[in-house]
Amino acid sequence: MIKSDAKATFMAASLLESATFWTIFVGAATTLLGAILGAWLPHRYANPKQQLEFQWRKNTALLDAASGASALAVSHSGSALTEPRIIDFLIRNVGKKDITADSFHGGASIEVELDSRIIEVKGVDNAPTTSAPPTWAISPSGDRLLIAPSLLLGRQEVSFSIIVDGPGDESKFRFIAPLTGVSPRNVPTANPTKGVRVPQALMITMGVMLFALIIGEGKTMNDNTSLREQVDNLTSTLQSQQDSAQKLAACFGEQKNAQKLDPDCAAVEEKFGVG
Repeated sequence: MIKSDAKATFMAASLLESATFWTIFVGAATTLLGAILGAWLPHRYANPKQQLEFQWRKNTALLDAASGASALAVSHSGSALTEPRIIDFLIRNVGKKDITADSFHGGASIEVELDSRIIEVKGVDNAPTTSAPPTWAISPSGDRLLIAPSLLLGRQEVSFSIIVDGPGDESKFRFIAPLTGVSPRNVPTANPTKGVRVPQALMITMGVMLFALIIGEGKTMNDNTSLREQVDNLTSTLQSQQDSAQKLAACFGEQKNAQKLDPDCAAVEEKFGVG
């Protein structure tokens, strides 16, 4: 059993040290990954993932609370506002695929909570200009902006600027999106601009190349290790031969002065075929 295990270990080590094995292995692995990538990419581009980003952009107070009592007052339709401010937020379809009105589950609207009573939508910026901004309304309770089922084209961005009355705490910002097949994502305010996105196809391709490089480097390291072992074995053999040659020379000297040959000398002579 021990001999069988040792034989299997020796065969496995020989296989790993074989350049042919590594060539076949790398080729097969690269072919397999290439086939998977080739099958996945067409499906991925034919069915792109839909993702909607939303972001709290800015909160600007219209009255400076730190200044205490002030003659400045803000009113709307004859009613005074105690904590007037302007809050800007953005929604963005980051995918190439359009988000249609059918994606709004059950025809429900997107609800945006700003932790304040909404007074008025001051402005809406929409890009690109070839797209139409979504339809919106203020909820009857006045605390939510309702974005009705609308068409959001791929890469479309819509920025809302809203006058509110209230604290406007960003931590209480809520974006409720009843969308089917769409993944809403909150972008932190600290990152006001869209980051550079690396295409998944490029990331996977780079991963395949990195995998092949690691395998190739592993083969090179294994080859270098095998070469070092061969050099060490050759050095050891040469050293042994040198020691035996020196012993043989000493034995020839003993033969001149003694009738009986030392047993070690006999073994050396037999090794070199001298006698």
